[in-house]
Amino acid sequence: MKILLNLSFILLAYVASAGIEQLPTGYYIVSDSVNHKLKSTEGKITFKVQNVDFYNPNFRVVIKTSVNGVWKDVKLDEFGIFSYDLEPGKCSFKFYVNNAFEELSINQLNLLPQHDMFVDLNFRTIYDIYNNTIEVDKPVIYLSSETPVDFKLNVKPNGKFTFTYPEINSGWNGTCDVSGQIQMNGKQYPYLFWESSQTYSFKPTTNGYRVSKENVSSFLEKKCDELGFNANEKTDFITYWGPRMVQFDELFVQFHVNEECNQFAEMEITPQPQHINRVYIAIADWNSSFESFVSEKSLSPIARGGFTLVEWGGFQFDIKSLEVSNK
Repeated sequence: MKILLNLSFILLAYVASAGIEQLPTGYYIVSDSVNHKLKSTEGKITFKVQNVDFYNPNFRVVIKTSVNGVWKDVKLDEFGIFSYDLEPGKCSFKFYVNNAFEELSINQLNLLPQHDMFVDLNFRTIYDIYNNTIEVDKPVIYLSSETPVDFKLNVKPNGKFTFTYPEINSGWNGTCDVSGQIQMNGKQYPYLFWESSQTYSFKPTTNGYRVSKENVSSFLEKKCDELGFNANEKTDFITYWGPRMVQFDELFVQFHVNEECNQFAEMEITPQPQHINRVYIAIADWNSSFESFVSEKSLSPIARGGFTLVEWGGFQFDIKSLEVSNK
């Protein structure tokens, strides 16, 4: 069932000690001024959507709006703005994006003759409400170098480690040889391994895929080839995530790449590699809430050469499906 925000008039709050303006979730009337260019039978309301996700060029920024019960689709401009020219009087509005966001309502907004109003809108996402506790599964770190390199590497997850191998303690200290093997405490490892339990709130990225069970292997092969994984990385990635994914008849899949991975863990390493490549896959059982986030894009190849770090990992998450509004 779609969640409805029946919002009364909300004033802009100030933090008295700091003087910082706080935009509430819902709406805020920024200004209401006389415009003598308008006739006495005219008024104008301009809305600006404040949600940063709506400024992603890959996000379908079409909002279904209702003015006094009459619905129409409105496309936002590049600044998240749209306007209505209306007859003065009391106006009621509803705004609906998709199942990822709660519907927003403004009841009995009084538009005076010859007045321009400017109103900020701030949609609340269902994913802000239903945060997921996820297990960031099998991030593995490969190191390669054209000459042996002594390194110090530490991972700081956004949560608690559930397992590391070898044991990370206050960080890993070792040597990467020319074959890509990692020497540590007299033992040899093909990669470094960690997992972490943490909280995740869904956010759109520049990519998103709808994948059926029968296409999992070909999909993963294609994405690994686009990323430029070598044979070992590709085999390790597919043999881990393939069995996880085929448990679903259909999935929504995203990839978080490089700086986007800092939301799951930050990494410190010395000496600094010439190239750091991080890739996290996110998978979920498909439902219609994901439709607006499908963006079938090719992934950019990772960079190699000199001292290079490659990390891949991922997680499974769930969301609560809401009924699609038939507007």
